[in-house]
Amino acid sequence: GTVIKGRQVGRTLGFPTANIRPRHEVLPPDGIYAAKTVIGGREFDSICYKGTRPTYSRGPGRTSIESYLFGFHGDLYGKKVEVRFYRKIRDEKRFSSPRELQRAIKKDVLRARHILRSSHY
Repeated sequence: GTVIKGRQVGRTLGFPTANIRPRHEVLPPDGIYAAKTVIGGREFDSICYKGTRPTYSRGPGRTSIESYLFGFHGDLYGKKVEVRFYRKIRDEKRFSSPRELQRAIKKDVLRARHILRSSHY
């Protein structure tokens, strides 16, 4: 899909994400995944979130796809990316505060790094 401008919530939590508008792809169920995100033929280990942002939405929200690329710094707006989902880390959930969400994301990143380093996706 194409990277679009989001609400920049991930950035405020210390995890800037590429918000992706898919074309017509088949997507996995909502949740957080260990993934690889490909940009211009370059592959980055990442976590990818697909869901409705329950911590920040009131009621049913629009589905969002966001990828946090490990070690990437730069501007991706308007770029085409491919996300390869490898293993689900957890279901999405509503957190009581941004700080609680931030702690969960830190754990998600550690778990994804472990999964992606192993040969057992």
